[in-house]
Amino acid sequence: MHRRRGQGTAELALMIPFLFALIFLCIEFALYFGAIHWDDYAAFAMARSVQVGGDARSVGHMLLDGHVTRTATTTPGSDRATVHQPWTVDTPGASQLLGSMDFDVTMVLGPDERLYEGRVNRLYRDNDLGGPHDARAWP
Repeated sequence: MHRRRGQGTAELALMIPFLFALIFLCIEFALYFGAIHWDDYAAFAMARSVQVGGDARSVGHMLLDGHVTRTATTTPGSDRATVHQPWTVDTPGASQLLGSMDFDVTMVLGPDERLYEGRVNRLYRDNDLGGPHDARAWP
């Protein structure tokens, strides 16, 4: 039986670039999914701000001031709030494979809470005014 000296070292040297690429891609996707989560929350907060009569653009800028989400653009509207996040993969070689991974998050507003806040529905005690309004059904 012949001993092959250095075979493991040569195989490791061939595999190290792939291992590093895999590690950096895992980090890149963790940042990407974190940005999706944070942009989703920012769109929700902007929509909530519009719904209660606040300044949605300042809420969006306040929440999206991090290193990853700094390039996001916010668009508050009268019935929705949208966050657009441009995203390119910084791992060498992966940007050609994956291309642009830009995404948009849109929150559509429900009814204006100022219109029904404080009103009491005798059938539903949690202010869910979407159900039947038969007061006789409540004991």
